[in-house]
Amino acid sequence: MAGWSLQYTLEALRNGFDGMGAEQSQGMFQDLAGSPALTVLFQSVVIGLTAVVVGKGLHRGIERATKVMMPSLVVLMVVMIGYNIVGADVGAAVTFLFAPDFSQLTRTSLLMALGQAFFSVGVGVGFMMTYGAYLPRDVSVPKVAVIIGGVDTLVALLAGLAIFPIVFASGLSPAEGPGLVFVTMPIAFGGMTLGHLLGMLFFLLLSLAAYTTTLGMLEPIVSYLEERWRTSRVALACGTGLAIWVLGLLPALSDNILAGVKPLGFIGVFAEMSFFQVFDFVTASVLLPVNALLISLFAG
Repeated sequence: MAGWSLQYTLEALRNGFDGMGAEQSQGMFQDLAGSPALTVLFQSVVIGLTAVVVGKGLHRGIERATKVMMPSLVVLMVVMIGYNIVGADVGAAVTFLFAPDFSQLTRTSLLMALGQAFFSVGVGVGFMMTYGAYLPRDVSVPKVAVIIGGVDTLVALLAGLAIFPIVFASGLSPAEGPGLVFVTMPIAFGGMTLGHLLGMLFFLLLSLAAYTTTLGMLEPIVSYLEERWRTSRVALACGTGLAIWVLGLLPALSDNILAGVKPLGFIGVFAEMSFFQVFDFVTASVLLPVNALLISLFAG
């Protein structure tokens, strides 16, 4: 997502969203996802920048990078919600987001919701433990945990109210998947005054928000290896970044070169899944809850 957002930042900068409709927006995203060169290029940029910042350490790298970016993204989402109230289908979005449909409450949906919740606040990947190690002694961990959970939920609701009114107003499907924001937002910015400027800021901040997640994912690995091997932090960040880049080529190319490959087709639940879908499901719905349980048992 960070790489796609960088590409869309450039598109907005050159006013590529001007007068864009649903069909053109879907075509733009499909062209981007279908290009192995662009996908690998932007993946390389994001992983490279992640390794550089993590190599510099928490306070000199990660802390400075997040203090400005997150509040700015929230402000832009509030602006988008204001636009949606006037020019999009807020009623349909509110019904979709908040009207309960208990027929959808299945074991699979519960597992997916659990995985999403764990991923969203970084539980089960170790970076809450890593960041917690940097907290001053006078900070209340339960209080911080409640604040993080509350803010995360609030931002998720703001994102839904920024995106889904445009989805319904444009006749798009809310089941579009991870590319939904890249299909809906260009339509909105294409019809706005100063839309190219707001679009550039939105996708830049979105790329930075995704980027902070990659920082948090790499930090625990580098911290652990630094303690274990007593090696240069910069060297460890570059080495682990390279390993992640190589492994990441499989999901990165699953929408183009590897589009027809079903790596676990012999297993029922994975039969129709691409590399990207397998990585996503196993990480979010299996590894995160299991890792969280193991961390709890270890801490307990």
